[in-house]
Amino acid sequence: MTTEQKEKVILDTDIGSDIDDSAALAYLLAQEKCELLGVTTVSGEPVRRAQMVSALLRAAGRGDIPVYPGAALPMLTDVKQAYAPQADRLTNWPHDTDFPMGEYLDFLRSAIRANPHEVTLLAIGPMTNVGLLFAMDPEIPSYNGRQPMGKKLPTTKMEIPPIFHWIFMEILYG
Repeated sequence: MTTEQKEKVILDTDIGSDIDDSAALAYLLAQEKCELLGVTTVSGEPVRRAQMVSALLRAAGRGDIPVYPGAALPMLTDVKQAYAPQADRLTNWPHDTDFPMGEYLDFLRSAIRANPHEVTLLAIGPMTNVGLLFAMDPEIPSYNGRQPMGKKLPTTKMEIPPIFHWIFMEILYG
């Protein structure tokens, strides 16, 4: 299968607190039609989360896929998963420990802009990295192929700063 036929995907994940993100990454790696451009981590302990991603990528023979630790703290709420307890098992698995720090937004932006309307940004954790990306580059939603989101926005009433209102509307209604 050629690269042109593959769906370009970036995974934004809070891997390390429960099993679903590890399963999602393993699923993507097993798909012939998926070209995983990179993985960004989000939520508490993003470096330990990146180490977990690295261990899974190495185990799958895909250590060539870049991993970027992202935002540790959410924009609007308290952190829900401050720790990545599954990372405690990393001593049993080879994994990277050196990552490009502070480069996750540049990676997301450049990968999406380099492939207009071809990249699926699969966000399966808190939307902090996605929200910061959209705030940094308001044109990104028009460049992105699809934006499937794995989490629903909170249904409780909260004050949303005006700059983020349009971000949430774009996520909800495209």
